[in-house]
Amino acid sequence: MPKGSKLQIQLLVEKSLPHEMNARNHQKITIKQWLFPIEENQYKEYTFMSKAFKTYIEKTFHKPLDVSLFGWPIKGKSPTLDGLAISSDDEILIFEAKSHPDESLSSSHSKSGVSIIKECFTKNGVDPQYTDHKYYQLANRIALKNFLLSQGFKVRIVYLCFINDTSHTNNKHITSRDRWEENFTQLAKNHPVLYQAMDVVLLNAL
Repeated sequence: MPKGSKLQIQLLVEKSLPHEMNARNHQKITIKQWLFPIEENQYKEYTFMSKAFKTYIEKTFHKPLDVSLFGWPIKGKSPTLDGLAISSDDEILIFEAKSHPDESLSSSHSKSGVSIIKECFTKNGVDPQYTDHKYYQLANRIALKNFLLSQGFKVRIVYLCFINDTSHTNNKHITSRDRWEENFTQLAKNHPVLYQAMDVVLLNAL
């Protein structure tokens, strides 16, 4: 049985569509279709260099996508996305689900591919300093977003931040909206380019 944000996004997927959400920047997001995780595929999540990711995009938009142009290292596993959906405005919605701010922090585990990832970041409009930074995860999502934009797709990154998710391991769940607000106020202050590249949605745990 999944816990934390993995559980919460699965519960969200099961809600009836279209599903409307309001972002922290006052933008409205309306989901009309989930591509993954979905029940018929056992809620499987996919990496953004996987054949499944490419197939979902191409079948949905009837348009070819050459992911090799992104510039990500061929060897090794590319980052796994928490969710992928289509909005009512035919935007690709790249979802990241979090039940605690610590889930937003990660650094690259790649050793041999660091130089290639730096080149990928630079090519796709992301400062290569984030290759070895606590916001590496968010930075690689932004690089993916910028790449898809360059290929003619409309794209948004949606950060789903759950409040009072008691299933979260180690009881680290956030019990108030203020704690998340504080986290993103600091991100906007210290890393405005990263913050402005995404839509933050705060939701009560389902």
